[in-house]
Amino acid sequence: MRKPVFKAGEDSTEAIALDAVDLSIMRCLLQEARSSVTAIARTLEMGESTVRNRLKRLTEHGVVRFALITNPLRFGFQVWAMLEIQVEPSQIRVVAELLGREPEIHLVGIMSGSYDIYAGAVLQSNQELVDLITRRLSKIPGIIRISSSTMLEVVKRTVSFGFPAEVTAVSDV
Repeated sequence: MRKPVFKAGEDSTEAIALDAVDLSIMRCLLQEARSSVTAIARTLEMGESTVRNRLKRLTEHGVVRFALITNPLRFGFQVWAMLEIQVEPSQIRVVAELLGREPEIHLVGIMSGSYDIYAGAVLQSNQELVDLITRRLSKIPGIIRISSSTMLEVVKRTVSFGFPAEVTAVSDV
């Protein structure tokens, strides 16, 4: 069976092959992200240096990234906004980059469909959302239209996506 190949780094075209050891280490971290190298090595019955070197390789190639995830609600960010933005075609990438610089915006994606860019933002009030759209985003050249929606209730929020089925099948062999 073929080894799964993933692109190295967020924007890289360099491929990295993952094996069962890599996937086992990542599964341990998915179960408990704060696991130490020692704990993972003990669980997988392998040397600490093996785990440490594999983790170093996985992080250097952008397969794994460690981050602090905060809960915006605990900091007073009660408004979660989804912005659907139509843009002049020649300006899509430029506008996406500019949106990514806005501190309230946590996600920017270039889309297919009825709008060109999707942006997610967290704000402390509806007034902050109005100000973001009318005072700042409206000044970005190339934006044709902004449609906004707010999330009424968060039902599920995760930043862990697991592994594709073909990766799981290879690691279970």
